[in-house]
Amino acid sequence: SPAAIDYDTAAVRAQLSAASLPLAADSWTALETPERSVVAPPSAALSGLNPVSMRLVYRDTYQTQGKLVAGRWPTSAPQGLDQPLETDLSPATAKRLGVGIGSVLTVTSPDQSTIVRLVVVGLVTARDVNSPFWASDQVLTTPQLNNQLGSDEQYWSTAALIGESRAAALTNP
Repeated sequence: SPAAIDYDTAAVRAQLSAASLPLAADSWTALETPERSVVAPPSAALSGLNPVSMRLVYRDTYQTQGKLVAGRWPTSAPQGLDQPLETDLSPATAKRLGVGIGSVLTVTSPDQSTIVRLVVVGLVTARDVNSPFWASDQVLTTPQLNNQLGSDEQYWSTAALIGESRAAALTNP
């Protein structure tokens, strides 16, 4: 729950403070999934001839670090587990996947046993692309073409930003 995340964040900060470790002024708390295969819609599952994978990412400060350029932020109201996860994408990710506001994406769990549906509710850009928040993970703003480990095959690595109300969903397979 959001309250549990806030509690855990405060506890970690307190422990780091007690250890006299410096905290960056622009620090954040994050949860994310391993990369998952995008299986639908077809435009998103294959970008060109390359398959697409996606990490689902929650960062507690992304709404202050990002700038909404279309749509809206994911809801902070509780959502049912049977509802698609509301997500924001970067404009570059939406373009690469051929999706927009209202599009529904389907991704698999890392072990391919279940699927998760995502609905795109907003497009977000970085307020400052050089800030550590965005520079530490460029896939948040721009899809990256990667090589499969031990292979010449390539795939697109992308990320979707998930809102606070569904952050707990990232802890499920």
